[in-house]
Amino acid sequence: MRILIIFLFLGMVSCKSEVEKLDINDVESHRAYQDTLISNAEFPNGKLDVIRNLISQYTNLKDNKEYSNNSNYNYYLGRLYSYIYSLPIYGLFYDSTSSRLLNYNLYKNFVDSAYYYSEKSLAIDSNNILSMLAYTRSLFWERENYLFFKENGLETKFSGNVDSGKMKKRVEYLLNNFSKFSVSDTSKEKRVSRKIYEMSFTYLNRALKDKINSGINWENQNDLSLLIFTRNCISFLKPYKTSEIDQNFFSNAVNYLNPYINKAEMVLKQNELINSLQDNNITKNFLDKKLIIMYGPEDRYVIFKGDGTVEISIQTCDEGGVFGGGSDVNTKLFYGNYTLEGSQYVNVNLPSEINFECNNGYKERWSKNLKFIFNDLRDDHLGVSLYSGVEGYQLPANKRWREWVDLNLAYYLNPYF
Repeated sequence: MRILIIFLFLGMVSCKSEVEKLDINDVESHRAYQDTLISNAEFPNGKLDVIRNLISQYTNLKDNKEYSNNSNYNYYLGRLYSYIYSLPIYGLFYDSTSSRLLNYNLYKNFVDSAYYYSEKSLAIDSNNILSMLAYTRSLFWERENYLFFKENGLETKFSGNVDSGKMKKRVEYLLNNFSKFSVSDTSKEKRVSRKIYEMSFTYLNRALKDKINSGINWENQNDLSLLIFTRNCISFLKPYKTSEIDQNFFSNAVNYLNPYINKAEMVLKQNELINSLQDNNITKNFLDKKLIIMYGPEDRYVIFKGDGTVEISIQTCDEGGVFGGGSDVNTKLFYGNYTLEGSQYVNVNLPSEINFECNNGYKERWSKNLKFIFNDLRDDHLGVSLYSGVEGYQLPANKRWREWVDLNLAYYLNPYF
């Protein structure tokens, strides 16, 4: 009899729970196990009972370091506690007839525990995307539920009011980390990271609206970076229909923020260009200086501006074909953009090709895409370094220089007065 009791005892000790039978790192099996039991339970109280029973199954293993120090194990518990946000508030946590709270201590325990286990999971493995989803859902839905209770005249212990410092750190962690998960997300159509992005967007939107109301400092890199970061979030979400947040809310927020985002893009682009130009040997002595183009008619010049635009001035001839004089001489201005190419070339892009002809037969054409080449020369009269060069130019047969100018590749910047 004594031997039989010993064997029975050993059998009881070695008997594993259903949770223990699953590989601790087989995430899909654990998710399926939880979902199957919860989905088969009656709604909502039966589901709540099943969730609490599952929590007990997992917490019974927490003394085992193999489990407690495992990111996925803590995710399973964080996921179960965050299930609270999938259950209805009415009837379970709120009595609309008497306008009073129900089971509030239970609700608050689930909220706090969802944070605790999600944060512990992320502390062990900061790349655990499913823990990040549970963490984000807690941040988003706790606040949504708090606002619901408040609108109904009920004051609850919102984490942000209980410990504003801790909540600030939680939101900062979310905003500093959520964007990295779009890269590692292997789910179909980025299903997991998309949910994280959607709920994170609400915090970005709120932060930007506060910034706009207080006044954006367009010279402050942090303000500009926040706008560009929000742009990246919007770009990721735009191809999809939102599932965690209201689609109209998202569309209206994007329409409101877009003008500020567009301006931030323009400011950053100009800043980057100005910095690159000022550091470049070609233009650091040329910005906003008039540079004479020496060919054919004398009065041709370009100005390379610090914002990346170029102004081209062409003095046209009068009816008698005279340049530089006469009552009918006009100066035409054309504008485009330019980029640097190495340390010797500047590429200019014009909106359209420039063509005109004088009565004396002189013709002139400027291509839409121009390339300026520079050689280091010095002219003390202007007090700036001027450059000249030639590339790819060929006159048509039997044409003299002043009869036809057709430069489609390079222009020459020479000292001319």
